[in-house]
Amino acid sequence: MEIQHYIDALTKIDNAIAQVIGALQGEIYKQGGDIKNSAFYPTKQKEEPNMPKLKNIYIYKRDKYYYGQVTYEGKKKSFTRKNKAELIADCKATLEEFKETADPTKRRVLDTVARYYLENLKKPFISDSYYNTLFKHYQKHVKPKIGSLKISSITPIILQGYFEELTSYSTRIAEDVKTLLNQIFEYSVGNNFIKVNPMRAVKVLRHERENGKALTPEQIKKLKNVIENTEYKTAFYILLYTGVRGSEYDKLEFDFNNNVIKIKSSKLKQHQKEKYRTIPILSALHPLKDEILKGEWQQYTPQILDRRYKEFVGVGRLNWLRHTFQTYCCLTAPLELVNFWAGHTVGKDMTSKVYLHYPMEYQQKMASNITY
Repeated sequence: MEIQHYIDALTKIDNAIAQVIGALQGEIYKQGGDIKNSAFYPTKQKEEPNMPKLKNIYIYKRDKYYYGQVTYEGKKKSFTRKNKAELIADCKATLEEFKETADPTKRRVLDTVARYYLENLKKPFISDSYYNTLFKHYQKHVKPKIGSLKISSITPIILQGYFEELTSYSTRIAEDVKTLLNQIFEYSVGNNFIKVNPMRAVKVLRHERENGKALTPEQIKKLKNVIENTEYKTAFYILLYTGVRGSEYDKLEFDFNNNVIKIKSSKLKQHQKEKYRTIPILSALHPLKDEILKGEWQQYTPQILDRRYKEFVGVGRLNWLRHTFQTYCCLTAPLELVNFWAGHTVGKDMTSKVYLHYPMEYQQKMASNITY
């Protein structure tokens, strides 16, 4: 056993030395040097005349082993194999990996181009939530169907058939995918992968968006009665009287001493700094101060609350509470102020965007008159 152990150790050392020599030979060969006249030319090396001549790959034989080195744009990797065909296959696969790392769009199939576009040209300029939505749509609805096709082989006819199937599944998703693919193909045209964007000849059924509604006073009363003795009461009151988005719900910071709520914006792009808005606490939330500060309401996600909402109210969806907040606030407070509370862009003119600041005293005065 001990003898075999030493034999194995010596074999590993011999292979390691051979790889080092192979690497040095490859460098000499790459730089145009004469391997046979160099100090690293092993006496037992035999270069067979039928060795393949491959660009970026150097292969030779020493004793009973085949050695190969792959070099591409500063990257190197060496192999030692007993089987020449296996060595060549490994070297070729490594070279493809190096090329794809240097340029992920090299193969020009939709999947590689789309993933590169999403990660590098889309993600930095949109919010996390929107990026996640697009990525999920791509992974689920695009990649399995046409992701393996070469960009140059995707025609309007192929896309038209694809969108007819996708539209039957969801017009909303089809509309999002249409926008994404149009951008990817325009990017491909700009990089000379293709000459014409095939999406220009594709017709996709327009998705009719259904806007939410505000609850009527009777529906609000019914909701309050239903949740009065449930564990969801505090969570529903917070959504009803703050009007926050579901993605902002778990980021609320209540300050009852100053009668304000600090809300972290969820509508930021990757390159933007974190933004917060501070809004007054409506009087309807004050009786729930202790429960709000306990924070137990945070365990109920918007997904859970949406399911409960449909059970409690029977119409619409959880987002209707945001519509309700803005609708009833607008009956008392100025529209621009309510836009600010809801996290919308305030005004289109320079004064509204940059120079308009509502004093908290004024906001709280307006908020004190809001009841529903």
